[in-house]
Formats: sequence, C-alpha cells, structure tokens
Amino acid sequence: HHMHAALEQRRSTPAFAPDADFSVLFAEEGRRPFVFKRAKDGVSAIVAVNPGRDGETVTLPDDDGSETRTITLNIGGAVLDGTTLTLPPQSFAVLQ
Repeated sequence: HHMHAALEQRRSTPAFAPDADFSVLFAEEGRRPFVFKRAKDGVSAIVAVNPGRDGETVTLPDDDGSETRTITLNIGGAVLDGTTLTLPPQSFAVLQ
C-alpha cells in the first residue's frame, strides 16, 4: 500500500522529477534524521527520514511555506506541528 502511494506521488509531483532541485534541510553529525527538499516549476516537497532507533524532532525552515505544509505520505507515525516535525524511530514522511 505505501509503495503504491509513494510511486503515485512521485509520478504526479513535479518536485520528484529527476531534474528537480535538491537541497538538504537537516543533516547533523551525531543525529539520525535526514531531511531534504525537492523543487521544480514552483512545486516543492520535503522528504524526512529517521532510520534511527530513537525518536527525533527537527525544526523545518519557515521561509518556504513550511507552516502550511501537510504530511502527504507517512510511514511510522510522523507528526507535523507548524514547523516542528516529530519523527518516531524508523519513520519516513513526505510533506507538501
């Protein structure tokens, strides 16, 4: 089910095109989450991954409309509150 949703989102979202812009939003030494942004043709998406065994919280930049984003694909129970993204252990989320 999740794989079908991810593939459909990739096909239908310009931000996931192979030539879309890529920028890292969060990657800190000693912490597990990796958060990046893809953007193309005025459409952007944020992808967040926490492969660790502990939950993590990251603050997303608010200069690109992050406060109005919603989670469109959620594996593992990620929670978004404004610009604060909480990622449980071994979770994955796409925000648009």
